[in-house]
Amino acid sequence: MPQYLRIDSLARPGLEDPYYAAVLEEVVPRLIEEGLLHGKTVRGKPHVLDDEALRRTLQLGIEPMVCQQQGWSFTAIEAPIDDVLKVLGDIDGLDVAEVRENVEVLPSKRGPLIGPEPPPVRPLFLVKPRASDWTVVVIRIHWYTPADWDIAAGVAIAASKRLKTRAVAAFNDDIAGSFAREWKNGRAGEEWSTNDSPDDFYLKFYQRQIAGPSSWMTARNGQHAFMSETPDAIERVDYIGITEPQQKPAPTKRAKAPDTAQPTTGEDLLRQLALAMGAPIKKKPTAKKRPKKR
Repeated sequence: MPQYLRIDSLARPGLEDPYYAAVLEEVVPRLIEEGLLHGKTVRGKPHVLDDEALRRTLQLGIEPMVCQQQGWSFTAIEAPIDDVLKVLGDIDGLDVAEVRENVEVLPSKRGPLIGPEPPPVRPLFLVKPRASDWTVVVIRIHWYTPADWDIAAGVAIAASKRLKTRAVAAFNDDIAGSFAREWKNGRAGEEWSTNDSPDDFYLKFYQRQIAGPSSWMTARNGQHAFMSETPDAIERVDYIGITEPQQKPAPTKRAKAPDTAQPTTGEDLLRQLALAMGAPIKKKPTAKKRPKKR
């Protein structure tokens, strides 16, 4: 006899944070509406059929990779990991200095670095989840810089075009929120963000069957290493070390000192933030001049 589970009781294997259950409670009813899962109401509570489709769904989504991270960036490509690895070695602007295939997935454990410092290259990791046909290029976890998006988008464009497939680049930072864009055969397609529709942001990755397993970058015994809270959810991980281009120093200019020191006000800070985010700045209304008395 088919067994149905209450949707508000669903949990991710190996992950206990209630955040994951909250996302599933939003996503699963939408997947039932789209016919990807089967559900029914039992005693006034929504239930979902406990079948292979549900068990796979519980391993999809990007929450395990991005939950409780201050920032992150990655690119997911719908292609075998070996094909993606070949493309990464031939992308303009991506200077690959070191490659190690099939590296060990260490159990997640936070702490100080063990052993000498790793090589002075930037680590990227190719991750092939067991539950998904998409390969994920983990670019950065727990931090974000605009250069991360340049890498993510560049990889998505090149990989989708050369492999004639789909690729999704995504990032998050504390100010701009989360953003994702899809490319098909090198052409930009759908984009979505938490600013436009917070409830749909994570759903889009389930709809595409993308999985982002728990991931953490570290170093062990003088080498860049990869950790995960759920190693069994990962089929294979490859390490790619890239050389980051050196930034040219900004030209030095001598500025004239103002006659009087002006303190930075809260309005000034908001104005600077708006400029940084590209938001339009409203001008203050100017007071009308009074006519002179005769």
